[in-house]
Amino acid sequence: MNTINDKINNIFQETDTWGTVYVTKNGKSIFEKYYGYTDYKNGKKWNSSSQHRIMSGTKFFTALTIMILYDKNKLDIDETIDNYGLEEIPNSDIITIKNIMEHKSGLDDSTGYFIDWDKGRKFNKKTHIQKSHTREELFNKIKNSVPKYKPGEQNLYSNSGYYLLGYIIEYVTNKKPHLVIKKLIIDNLNLNDTTFMGLKLKNPVYPYTYNRKLGGISQLNIDHTAGSIISSVKDLSYLLDNYDKLLQKKTVKLFNNIYRNNYLYKKYKKGSYPAFKKKNKIYNPLWLMGAGDNDGITNKSECCITFNYCIKIIEHNIVFMLFWNHTNLPKKDFEVNGFEKVSREIRDIIMTKLFDFEKIGKW
Repeated sequence: MNTINDKINNIFQETDTWGTVYVTKNGKSIFEKYYGYTDYKNGKKWNSSSQHRIMSGTKFFTALTIMILYDKNKLDIDETIDNYGLEEIPNSDIITIKNIMEHKSGLDDSTGYFIDWDKGRKFNKKTHIQKSHTREELFNKIKNSVPKYKPGEQNLYSNSGYYLLGYIIEYVTNKKPHLVIKKLIIDNLNLNDTTFMGLKLKNPVYPYTYNRKLGGISQLNIDHTAGSIISSVKDLSYLLDNYDKLLQKKTVKLFNNIYRNNYLYKKYKKGSYPAFKKKNKIYNPLWLMGAGDNDGITNKSECCITFNYCIKIIEHNIVFMLFWNHTNLPKKDFEVNGFEKVSREIRDIIMTKLFDFEKIGKW
């Protein structure tokens, strides 16, 4: 354990990174490390309840909500989305809810965070808040986009698709998506640190750019079901250990297969997602990841300064989580996704040294 501690300490200290590494086994914490500040100005440090914008990690909540509604016979994931009030969306008569959940809808990711169009988000120099486009603007952008391919042909990560799932949730419940997610997941599991952008926080994590300067604080629309949730490592680890309690037994396997489908290790595919191997058996993790806050000026991906990276090895009931909100990695390293490189190094130290897995895959 000392060797693991030393290696991880060195990575955080050498890059002046602030954040946490949090690992559980069978629902119990077995490794916790906290570095740096969540609020540098007021001297507040990281802890297990620090509330971090998990950005694309929101998609796990959204997909789980869809499956809970599926269990309640409110929707059918094999039906096309034109049956759920989305007739205006291109290919709505051939795109199924399941296609969207697996990132196989073929929809262009026209509402992604780091595309040129997204630079229109307004940045307030006084508050550092960087607000999203309105819900209507996002919907219209998707409505007027051109699909990249037919649904089911191949994977294409799509924030747009998961944003539309929020409309489906609203269509079948007649309630705003964030209220449904809160009732079905957050309240049921008592996730007390979990909330949505734009609401008051007890223990907020602020983003810091180079040399510990406050960056742009993302504030997406509260019903942005691809990225609006705020949570803590304590809450997310509990969610990943207990989400199955919210589903019927037969649905748990279906959900796991659907959500992991876009992240499967593919032996001959360049850049395929990594998996872990033990005793010649391959384990594909359940992934929950997100990145988003930026320097508040350029809004380029290489300037992204917050990150969360969470995986679960379902078969061994292991959860690994990494959050961070500041690093002094050189800009050139960001340009080659250095923040992801560091996260992989930390992940691989934990999984290979602490649990004796062998990593396979390209990254």
